[in-house]
Amino acid sequence: MSLARSSARRSAARRATSEVAWPVIGSTVTTLVAFFPMLFWPGIMGEFMKYLPITVIVTLSSSLFVAVVINPAMASIHMKLKGGPDTTGMTIDEISAAVDKPAAIQGFWTSLYARSLTRALEKPWSVLGLTLCGMILMFQAWLLIIGLEKPVEFFPEVDPKGMYVNVETPEGADLDYIDRVMQRVELAVAGFDPGAAARDRFDRADYLRAMAPREHTMPSGLVHTAPGDLANIRMLYMKGVVAAGPGSAFDSNTPSHLGIRFLDLQDRNERSQTTLDTIRRRVAEIPGAKVTIATEEQGPPTGAPINIEIIGDDFAVLGETARHIRRLLADLPHVSDIRDDFNEGLPSVQVRVDRQKAALFGLTTNAIGFALKTAYNGLDVSTYREGNDDYDITVQLAEGDRRTVDVLNELLIPAPDGRLVPLSTLATVRFAGALVQPAGHHLEQVVVGEFVRQEHQQEDQAQQIYLALAGPFLGEEKCV
Repeated sequence: MSLARSSARRSAARRATSEVAWPVIGSTVTTLVAFFPMLFWPGIMGEFMKYLPITVIVTLSSSLFVAVVINPAMASIHMKLKGGPDTTGMTIDEISAAVDKPAAIQGFWTSLYARSLTRALEKPWSVLGLTLCGMILMFQAWLLIIGLEKPVEFFPEVDPKGMYVNVETPEGADLDYIDRVMQRVELAVAGFDPGAAARDRFDRADYLRAMAPREHTMPSGLVHTAPGDLANIRMLYMKGVVAAGPGSAFDSNTPSHLGIRFLDLQDRNERSQTTLDTIRRRVAEIPGAKVTIATEEQGPPTGAPINIEIIGDDFAVLGETARHIRRLLADLPHVSDIRDDFNEGLPSVQVRVDRQKAALFGLTTNAIGFALKTAYNGLDVSTYREGNDDYDITVQLAEGDRRTVDVLNELLIPAPDGRLVPLSTLATVRFAGALVQPAGHHLEQVVVGEFVRQEHQQEDQAQQIYLALAGPFLGEEKCV
């Protein structure tokens, strides 16, 4: 009796599984096919989002395996057969026929479905043909509306609320030099002759006249005032610093920059991209600094469209390679605002003391260094009081002398016996560059460059650059 019941459970589990297996497999595969193309999502967003389709595919595949394998096996072991010996008086064939007999069809929707299914089964080839034609029509409609080549971005570019004209001056530039370069940029943005601004053919009156507020008419008919001749600009501000604080070399705005704020979107006379292109052309020939354009970031930071990393042990070779790549990129179409974080270091003046000559006059390197520090940094020798305020009295070289190097050859160092010894007798003076700490990446020296493209597919541009450079890529798009 136990053997018969076990055989009946296995037979029932096998038969029930065979009846529902194909519908379950079909519905599961339909869902898997919808998520499968997401595995090939390109770019950084693809690297981030691919775990969603992987999770769905693994979960549904596991669920299908449980439904068609694990559940029938468990049912064949633990399924309980109700009732005792058969007392209906029906044969096995009659019982099977009664089980196979469909239930009565009742209700409007059930009857409609039954009639539609009956007609479809009577003409299966016609149904398959109509289904195929429907799929072709849907594909053609998709081509007409979207198209094959239309790019789709997860975070599409929108008109920014502002932009930055970044100005990177040479290391060691003083505030007067930075201010002069920033004035050139301001004048160029405001509509002053870019050639005259680049050659410093302007004075204070020209600057005030170019930056004076002008009236602009908005699409609504209202009038607003703003500096310059570009109607989309609401305000300008300038920031110039000598010593930059901590931060990334690829921040949207560098320490010295010109900030531009646009009007609200509905008040603009043209697209912000058009205004940005105009400003880019005006500042392209500004000398004395590296000038790049950056828009205000909106949404999560994604970096530049394409980044290139140069990794090596020799800092000088890294710098030369970075300059070579910059020249290559500058010749490529649709590439602009090329930036890199290679820093050649502050220019410095080295004073090499001849210890033997210094010893002849009773001088040490410490005494010579103290004299140089006093000459350039100053030494507080006394305090002057006026009322309730105290003022330090500092002895140092005049400002004009501190800005020249030739004065070092005329500098006199006091010896212990009271004699004044020329520094040129005790030491040699030469120019040198001080190396700075390179960007760290896996304990190697790295130079990172980033740039953007205009009106061009990023993947095609990345492939072209990859073929030219054959290097590792990072950023929104990458080639491997």
